[in-house]
Amino acid sequence: MQQAVIDTQTFELENFKEMVPGIERYHPMGALVPEEDIIIFAVNMHSLAIATTAHTPSYLRYLNDANFTDTLHFHQQFLQHLQAANKHAGRRWLLKAPQWCQTLGQLLEFYPDAVVINTHRNPADVLVSLSSLSVKMGGVMTDHLNTSGIGAAQHDYWERSSEQLYKWRINAAPEFNCRPGHL
Repeated sequence: MQQAVIDTQTFELENFKEMVPGIERYHPMGALVPEEDIIIFAVNMHSLAIATTAHTPSYLRYLNDANFTDTLHFHQQFLQHLQAANKHAGRRWLLKAPQWCQTLGQLLEFYPDAVVINTHRNPADVLVSLSSLSVKMGGVMTDHLNTSGIGAAQHDYWERSSEQLYKWRINAAPEFNCRPGHL
């Protein structure tokens, strides 16, 4: 049964890679490769995957203001289901989606024993990477991309998300505010 699922996922990913040639330069994919959990968020219409595929600045603004309680409840149930069916039950999950920065406070309500590792990257590099991915993915939907609009929308979204993360860290989690070299 498990091999059949892997084979099906491999087939579907290969078809997707044909639709978006070169996508793996931006985002490695495979049936046995770790994937960001933003795909789970799509069920509740709270996923960056949607915004990456279709240039929708109003959707990004919606995400910045969204309440993720229902999405996180589904996410938790989804991971519990996977854990129950997994031979590695009891091991920790690695949640690595960049979208977590905007909802970290809510995440910790659902996963209070989570260990948070907040990586720091050059924001300019991140925006170029995310905008390039959005252009690549958006090319599947249209031949008329507004690339400067994509860059501006990504900038606005991540600026607000970073502000949300910073405010949460300052107000709700001072223990996360360590000085460089004091980890």
